[in-house]
Amino acid sequence: MRIKLDENLPRSLAAALSADGHDVDTAVGEGLGGRPDGSVLRAAAEASRLLVTNDLDFGLLDRQSLHGHAGVLLLRLADAPTPAVVARVVEVIRASPFNTWDGQLAVVTRKRVRLRRKTVN
Repeated sequence: MRIKLDENLPRSLAAALSADGHDVDTAVGEGLGGRPDGSVLRAAAEASRLLVTNDLDFGLLDRQSLHGHAGVLLLRLADAPTPAVVARVVEVIRASPFNTWDGQLAVVTRKRVRLRRKTVN
């Protein structure tokens, strides 16, 4: 899977996902650190990458804005230590029944994954 990690995630997550066979890049590695959320999401979409972030502003995306994107995995694990965050993201991606997260916003907590799919017109 092609994945982009937002600037607010640990480097160890990139290493863990890469070790699992995923093609991972980071917003910081592309010079997108500090850029507006829309720029980061657009870069992920243009590269057909699932965006993994814990920036809660991405939870405000409406269903229409998810069209044309490879998906967003929004982490709500703010109080979790880094190893727990890494383990949870790897677990969710491994367990995913999807070949792609295209057009989905997945909100990940310690116990649940809620999906908000794009609407079809």
